[in-house]
Amino acid sequence: RECQEFLGPNGVDAVQISPVAEHILGPNWWTKYQPVSLGLTSRSGTSEELRSMVAECRKAGVEVIVDVVLNHIALPCHEAQYPEEGMPCTGWNGTRFGNRKTAGARGWDAAGPEHFHHNQGTPYFNCG
Repeated sequence: RECQEFLGPNGVDAVQISPVAEHILGPNWWTKYQPVSLGLTSRSGTSEELRSMVAECRKAGVEVIVDVVLNHIALPCHEAQYPEEGMPCTGWNGTRFGNRKTAGARGWDAAGPEHFHHNQGTPYFNCG
């Protein structure tokens, strides 16, 4: 409703929204910057709700810019401190994840430590 009732009528051309990918649990603003899958169900809503919001904003003349977090996975929960502990953590939409690995929300988006940048021989730790 904000696009139709306020932003569009007041001449706003575009809005930027926080990342829409599934993220860790939590109420803080920064939890949305801690993705656990490429699924589009998050604290902000479902993929259908996102599609509807973008369509309504465009009808009101307001473009939507989405902030994206690429090649990153959230730090695991306390239970996943060590690689051999599997994927004991749960994301906003129920996706299982662990230390630099995720089951993915859709299956095709599953990822392991080999998909993330790391020092040679230490795939479970960031480089640097």
